[in-house]
Amino acid sequence: MNSAEKKRKVYGNSGEITEALENILESDVYFSGDEIQKELQKAVLKLTDRQRLIFNMKYFDDMPYEDIAAILDVAVGTLKATYHNAVKKIEENMRIIDSQF
Repeated sequence: MNSAEKKRKVYGNSGEITEALENILESDVYFSGDEIQKELQKAVLKLTDRQRLIFNMKYFDDMPYEDIAAILDVAVGTLKATYHNAVKKIEENMRIIDSQF
């Protein structure tokens, strides 16, 4: 069994995890954000693990690319591209949600 299979066995596949986290977010009585914040969190959950990590570090923690690069041991250019792609995915998901209302 390779490491990806072990991870799936222990944690489930990413679709199951995302769905579970969305359900937790929906049912959290302590969530104090408005509907847009909730939808943003749902969109963030749909990112890949790497995109979500980089997006959270840059957007929510307001970390400079250089600090993120040092922590994750990747090139700044790679981080910028990953962050840009994450933002595009979030924007797409938010547009889809917006068009439903």
